[in-house]
Amino acid sequence: MENVGPNSVQSAQVERVLIEQNYNNKKRKTKREKKKEEKKKEDAKKDKKMIKKHFQIVDRMLKRHSKQVKIQVEKEMQRRKEVTKMGRKQKKKLEKEMNKNETKKDKDYTKKNNMKSTDNDKEGHKDEKKIEKTKEFKKTEDKKSVRSRIVAFFRSLSCFKT
Repeated sequence: MENVGPNSVQSAQVERVLIEQNYNNKKRKTKREKKKEEKKKEDAKKDKKMIKKHFQIVDRMLKRHSKQVKIQVEKEMQRRKEVTKMGRKQKKKLEKEMNKNETKKDKDYTKKNNMKSTDNDKEGHKDEKKIEKTKEFKKTEDKKSVRSRIVAFFRSLSCFKT
């Protein structure tokens, strides 16, 4: 205890004050750090909640979308089945028509072969009738054509109206 004067007492007091300030500063720093950590944890919790909500929304949207896609796929499959059924029906109809046409052709061909002999007899008779009809038609046509020419002439003249 050499220095027991007023300076030593003052220096001891200054040291004590510095130590207290240092101690208080450390306390403040730890409090600040704790508050920062707590704030980070709260922000992390909030972010976690937001992400969770976002994922829930995305899940709901995916479920709805997958349902819609399933429905679309089912509708498309049904449409394809109907189209194939219609295609089969149309093929059958075409085949039936082709068969009918072939049978008609066969029937017509056989009829023609059978009828050729009778047609020759009928043709001669038909030719005679045609010749007579054309002669009569020419006579009546000549009379009509003269009359129609006269009427056309008068129509061409604007002062006469029939």
